[in-house]
Amino acid sequence: MKKLILLAAFFSANAFAQFQPSFYIGAGYGDSHDIKSTSDNGGSFSQSVSEKTKRGYVGVKVNPFLGFEGQYVKYDMPNNAADISSMSVAGTLGCSFNSGFRPYLIGGVGISVANSNRKDVESEARPSLHYGVGIEYTPPMLKQLTIRLSTEKDRIYLEGIDNPRTTLGSTYLGVSYNLY
Repeated sequence: MKKLILLAAFFSANAFAQFQPSFYIGAGYGDSHDIKSTSDNGGSFSQSVSEKTKRGYVGVKVNPFLGFEGQYVKYDMPNNAADISSMSVAGTLGCSFNSGFRPYLIGGVGISVANSNRKDVESEARPSLHYGVGIEYTPPMLKQLTIRLSTEKDRIYLEGIDNPRTTLGSTYLGVSYNLY
């Protein structure tokens, strides 16, 4: 049993040693969905919307399993309710396959800003959690291009409104250029 563990450790270390970190920069476009808010008194609000999101992201894949990414997301809200944007730093945990597919989980922290059209609500940066799941595809013949399909959410705490804890979700298609 000890020999088997040593052999597995050797091959794992060899796989990590051959992998070069890769940097990437990308952009995505998709749909907002699942706006959910809860208040301190136990009330909740849920709304299904079909507005658009725009995002930019930059990151590094440290090895075939782990990466780090920074994102900027601009949520379009219905009826000009608010202008919400989010910046986050997150880690990605996934598994790269030889076929070019990489399913992954993403999770991190960020800062979100809600600029409301209401005069009684101040616009200020608030902490947020960023999390989601997705899949990427890098064509084996074109390793500089990666296509991504992902569903991600930002959980934001906002002050001065009736429903201070808000979760915004989006599903998007992104394209990134890999810098080696």
